[in-house]
Amino acid sequence: MAYNCLEVERNSLALKIGIAARDEWLAVAISGRSALHVVTNHWRAGLGVMHLHHR
Repeated sequence: MAYNCLEVERNSLALKIGIAARDEWLAVAISGRSALHVVTNHWRAGLGVMHLHHR
């Protein structure tokens, strides 16, 4: 199993990104804050899983 994590921080974006892969499966998770202005700060999270089938 492979696993990697990345942290990104900008003025309007602060994210943690995790990537895991095993056999033919790939998973990506993202969580953090985003804002267009200081008053509009929002927490966000996302998860994606994909089966990579090779023929």
